[in-house]
Amino acid sequence: MRENLSQSDPGDFAKLGELIRDIQVALLTTVDRNGRFHTRPVQTLQAEDDRTLWFFTDWSSPKVDELHHDVRVMGYADPARKCTLQ
Repeated sequence: MRENLSQSDPGDFAKLGELIRDIQVALLTTVDRNGRFHTRPVQTLQAEDDRTLWFFTDWSSPKVDELHHDVRVMGYADPARKCTLQ
């Protein structure tokens, strides 16, 4: 099952928060300045009600610069529940 939240209401985001809290590990995919994709696992530290997700990383990490250019990069998956969030 793929969750599509592009046409969503506030209740959908509450559901998304619940799913993220249960899954916790995301695949962070960023695009560098040359257009190459970089994917790495990150652990979600907190999912807030205002759709803010918190992660810990080194401020000088290349992913920080890449996130300044495009933030549409998160994906969560829970194979046991056959659930994918993008």
